[in-house]
Amino acid sequence: MIMAAVIARRDDWKVIDNPLRPGDPILIVPALRPDVALFHARWADDAGNVWIGRRKELATIAHAAENCFVTYEEKRPGDMLEDELLAPGVLSSVYITAVAPAPRGAW
Repeated sequence: MIMAAVIARRDDWKVIDNPLRPGDPILIVPALRPDVALFHARWADDAGNVWIGRRKELATIAHAAENCFVTYEEKRPGDMLEDELLAPGVLSSVYITAVAPAPRGAW
């Protein structure tokens, strides 16, 4: 009942029939578009990439945000995307607005 009241007041929320399972209604809401994403990373490199490891939610946040600012522990020389072992955990500089050193920033 409460959900129906909320949906009635939101022009950007729609209930549709699930195309994969007819008769199963689903709620469609617009994607979030944050103005800024901020997070701390272990490493950044000379190319502006940051290493996020297995924390893939940080990539999703950076992709969604208008701007993404990252602080980092250490600067690595070169481009981590060229390192076969590190590349899977690297967030490309394409999604990053700026990086700044913050030693012990995660303490």
